[in-house]
Amino acid sequence: MVLSIHEGDHHFTGSVSIAGDFAAAAGSITNTMVEAEAGLEVSKLDHRIVQTYAQEAECSVVDAYRVVHIARAAGVISGFKVFTDGIATGSSKIEIDVLKADGAAGAFASTLTAVYEVSSADLALTVLDAITNVSPSTYVANAVFAVKVDVSVLGGTVPTGLVVQLTFDEEAS
Repeated sequence: MVLSIHEGDHHFTGSVSIAGDFAAAAGSITNTMVEAEAGLEVSKLDHRIVQTYAQEAECSVVDAYRVVHIARAAGVISGFKVFTDGIATGSSKIEIDVLKADGAAGAFASTLTAVYEVSSADLALTVLDAITNVSPSTYVANAVFAVKVDVSVLGGTVPTGLVVQLTFDEEAS
């Protein structure tokens, strides 16, 4: 077949059908061009999953270890936020770790560069963005994630009402 080249802008008032392959330049079809009613299958979309681990509001934070997510597909941790409704006083603090195990018989290991600490230096009722502590942030399908909380009562009081929010962006499965 002979290649036909048309230069310049073109406007069509009727339908356009393509009998062969259609190749759009990378980045030429943007999010705003896809209609909300397009009916794309879930298997063709990346997925954002937000998981929250919370302890009782206005109650002292206690040691905890809780599984919060099992990945359906490979992905990346794109958000890690911490909130307390009451802050520590004195030298007391809490340490939060996000642990991950990859696949069968995989041991849990931290996904953080260092445990995230909430102490009297932080403000109550303030969302603390801890995403810079996450490394590595990527994971494989069937990775299991847990939140571990360690309380240190070193004089004063520990924070109250802990909430940990993790955001996972997973590939289409």
